[in-house]
Amino acid sequence: MKRIIFAALFLLPLVSSCGTDLGEPEDVKVVDLVEVDLVAVDVDEGEDIVLPGECTEGQSAGLFYVRIADDLDNVTLTGDCGAGNPGADIDAIVLVRPDGTEFYAATVETDMDVAGAVCATNDKDDVNTVLGQPDGCAKDLGCGCGENGYPTNPDCDCAGGDNKWVGYYSLNGGDIIVSFDENAELLCGDSVAVYEMYNPDVAGSEEAYQVAYGDENGNFIGQTDFATGTGVIDVLWEW
Repeated sequence: MKRIIFAALFLLPLVSSCGTDLGEPEDVKVVDLVEVDLVAVDVDEGEDIVLPGECTEGQSAGLFYVRIADDLDNVTLTGDCGAGNPGADIDAIVLVRPDGTEFYAATVETDMDVAGAVCATNDKDDVNTVLGQPDGCAKDLGCGCGENGYPTNPDCDCAGGDNKWVGYYSLNGGDIIVSFDENAELLCGDSVAVYEMYNPDVAGSEEAYQVAYGDENGNFIGQTDFATGTGVIDVLWEW
């Protein structure tokens, strides 16, 4: 059985009924009525009533996956596909608790439905490079490759050479879906840090991507606006 419940916030004046003398008509005070909005909530009999609104910190929605989707307007996708690393270049995806605890992407969910490739050639097509700690080298910036906002890569040699432009995956107009260490669940109030590689010497080389959170049935919610570069995105959703 369904029932409609109306929720409203209002103030009621208190009227004293002590004694029997209510006074003459001139003693009666008129109280202005305040119009209030009524919110209709359709619920089943016996169920808890949950009004719509934003989730609260620590709340669960059964979310264990993060989907990173490419922006088809990225410059390396709209030209002649000659860059060799088409689309946003993802180095790492990290789930971060409010207390600073980190869970790194541990598995690429290749069995989930993802978009296809745009460019025929992608030199950075190893999806496993997004797993674990940030370790990409976008160019030879010296030992560690840690300058200009790039993640530190302890394996990057000081001479550069073969260790330039390594350690990341180019989305090529598609998506990538990951789960995390210890099968960590994304709770309301967590954040997701996405490391997207770019060349600080080339204006506009930061390319855009979109983030969403998914459950084991492949349902995704909380899709964000497009972001670029290394970004930290809050895990929030509307019930």
